[in-house]
Amino acid sequence: MNRLYSEGSRVLLFYGGEPFLWRDGVKRLPDLLSAAKTQGFICGLVTNGTIHAYDPLADFVLLSIDGLRETHDIIRGCSFDSIMNNLDCDDAKNVIAYMAVNQLNFREIRPLTTTIATNPRFSSISFNFHTPYAGTEYLTLADDQKKWAVSEILRLKREGYPVLNLPVALNKYLSGEWDRPCPYNVVIDQRQRYLCGRCSEAEKLCQQCGYMFAIEFSLLFNLQPRAIMEALTTYPRLT
Repeated sequence: MNRLYSEGSRVLLFYGGEPFLWRDGVKRLPDLLSAAKTQGFICGLVTNGTIHAYDPLADFVLLSIDGLRETHDIIRGCSFDSIMNNLDCDDAKNVIAYMAVNQLNFREIRPLTTTIATNPRFSSISFNFHTPYAGTEYLTLADDQKKWAVSEILRLKREGYPVLNLPVALNKYLSGEWDRPCPYNVVIDQRQRYLCGRCSEAEKLCQQCGYMFAIEFSLLFNLQPRAIMEALTTYPRLT
């Protein structure tokens, strides 16, 4: 954290595995969040929600929900109900449903979004697209399915649903026209540092990236006007 802050980073996301499993002696995840907040970071937390679904020290929480109950449970194990029970906390705020769109769940983009929109525990929903790490290639959407999924997300956003994605980035995802790997994203895993993400180290995988935040940051740091304007109206949901 010291190194990242000294290099200019100001937004820090704790990922996993599952970050609520983190231990260092008596230290737990809230100790990391407290230290990061003291240092000056905006802190996000990415969790599967099976242990806890929220921490009050996080500025925002990305909670993995990969479809309605039956589909989510096929993808992630029988965890949908326990996640929702863990989220049943009056203090929960700025929790963002985080869906990885793939072959098994892309038809549930709209029903999941409408479900999230009626749940007061959620502030919004954010979509990624499946990045085909080795052994998961079968989950990748075909080109026509990607176009359908992007169109559905854009329709939902136009209809006023709380979709966190930037439209310009969704269109760039389809065209493949963005700079990658994004030099403004840094991932540290097991003390090893990766530019943009771990997929950038795998041959050809970077070209199949479905991480929408990486696309958005690439556009924003290249000062693309449309991306900046959309971010100004969309990103306040994170704070």
